[in-house]
Amino acid sequence: MKFIGYYNKTVWLSYFGMLSAITGIYYIRDLKISMICLIISGIADLFDGVIARKFKRTDSEKNFGIQLDSLVDTVSFLIFPAVFLLHALNSPFSIVIAAFYVFCGITRLAWFNITTYENNRVFHGIPVTYIALILPLFNLTALFGVSSFYEPALSALFIIISLLYIIDIKIKKPGGIAYIFFSLLAIAVAGLYLIIRY
Repeated sequence: MKFIGYYNKTVWLSYFGMLSAITGIYYIRDLKISMICLIISGIADLFDGVIARKFKRTDSEKNFGIQLDSLVDTVSFLIFPAVFLLHALNSPFSIVIAAFYVFCGITRLAWFNITTYENNRVFHGIPVTYIALILPLFNLTALFGVSSFYEPALSALFIIISLLYIIDIKIKKPGGIAYIFFSLLAIAVAGLYLIIRY
């Protein structure tokens, strides 16, 4: 029996990131677990391309990897945060914000897919992956008791990030030292979620 697609080590990390996101959605009522899962998905996305490029791949495998990455990003950094927003706000208005967020995110991903070979040095609009660090950092304020304006602030955060996905601002792609910085920051934030009691 033959299956379509590629399942070799060049895409394992992408699939792992998706698994972490699905786990986070399942535990959406537990802020600690869901945010740690989001961070793990972000770390997986940060390194999946780096690892994939270390292996010899056919053009077909490369193209498959690009499409797979965007589809996994849709689950991990668009659907997962949107579900979190719907759960956190639990109001009809949250549907509008969540829909707008996903709309802007998939637009950004589609644009990235058709322009990915044009300029390998900059991103146009912030990558959807950034939510994997922004949202957990934001939610730390709630865990530390700064929650008076949590719901309106969360709504504003999602609207701002949505716009940043589609506004044509140019952001330099991270290099070697940036990978280390973002990884350490992500691990530190995940560590805070592990030690904080709420």
